Amino acid sequence: MKKIGSLKTIGDTRNQLTRVIKAYHLGEIPAVDFRNLVYSFSVLLSFQKSEAETELLERMDRLENRLGMGK
Repeated sequence: MKKIGSLKTIGDTRNQLTRVIKAYHLGEIPAVDFRNLVYSFSVLLSFQKSEAETELLERMDRLENRLGMGK
């Protein structure tokens, strides 16, 4: 299996996870390595999702403040 590529965005991470799943299915990586990688991807995707949600909430707050709808 090739090296893991970019993991900067949720899309990048999803694409790399897909590559790992395909590699496992083709027998290119052992089960232990596959489990470790899937766990790592899961943690990273959770972090990226949380970060995206935080950014979205901050943007909503700024918009509400501009419109005078702030809390």
